[in-house]
Amino acid sequence: MPSLRQAQLLHATHYIDVLGAADDLYGKGGEALTRGLALFDLEWLNIQVGFDWAATNVEKDKATAQLCDDYPNAGVHVLALRQHPHVRIRWLEAALAAAQRLNNRSTEGAHLGNLGTAYETLGNPRHAIKYHEQALAIAREIHSRRGESNALGNLERFPYACTQ
Repeated sequence: MPSLRQAQLLHATHYIDVLGAADDLYGKGGEALTRGLALFDLEWLNIQVGFDWAATNVEKDKATAQLCDDYPNAGVHVLALRQHPHVRIRWLEAALAAAQRLNNRSTEGAHLGNLGTAYETLGNPRHAIKYHEQALAIAREIHSRRGESNALGNLERFPYACTQ
């Protein structure tokens, strides 16, 4: 019989896969889009429990930190549609801390960019610009042309942003 921790890890791992499946269906469009949203809505409570467990236990081991880092990206489209920006920010801040713990600069930059977008949605351009500029700096540091393009595209919505 698995320990409580093993069971919680299995739960969190399963529901990140469910989140990814919902996001994949949503991304296909058409009838699959509706099935993806229905799956997400049906399993939202379990998805939240899986993420919350990973975020709470991020310091325990690398596998748990990796789960926390991966959750927001597994459901990037459905989460952006269904999560309130304040909840999205909480998830992204936890994932950012996990990415930093893992020294995963690529996902760190992605989380920063998504934080910028969440703050923009809330009407907070100062925070949005700050996070987009940090994402840009990481993209340039790791030579990610895609990341740089995304960050610059996000920053162009703020003509007064400094992109040095």
